[in-house]
Amino acid sequence: VRLTRPEVVLETGVADGRSTAVTLAALAANGTGTLHSVDISPEVGGLVTDRERWRLHVVDPLADDFERVVAGLPSIDLFLHDGDHSYAAQTREYEAVWPRMHEGGVFLSDDVDYSWAFVHFLDRKGLRPHLLMEQRKAVGAVRR
Repeated sequence: VRLTRPEVVLETGVADGRSTAVTLAALAANGTGTLHSVDISPEVGGLVTDRERWRLHVVDPLADDFERVVAGLPSIDLFLHDGDHSYAAQTREYEAVWPRMHEGGVFLSDDVDYSWAFVHFLDRKGLRPHLLMEQRKAVGAVRR
């Protein structure tokens, strides 16, 4: 976030808000940008203290709420999937977000070792992911 200086960031899955708080701190340091977070509960983000640049969108996972949120955003500069890690949910998010991504935008997905959705999605696009690996998890990344 500090390097790419995104104006519009979209994340799915907030939980306690660790990634949310770090992203918001980077946006504040940049002096620009808004983080749009999507979750299925309004009771998330306990670690988020500075909410000036934060917009929380609470959605029904069984409706098309997510797609409506994405369609209502300007072009997305940075996307981080960290919500439901099922193959179907990941694919649904990727399909909705990819066309709304700014050319050169950063497309990230946490826990890509939970399913093959990220790799399969990018394979259909003719792209190869970068994988950031550590002992307990894997994060996938690609530029739009």
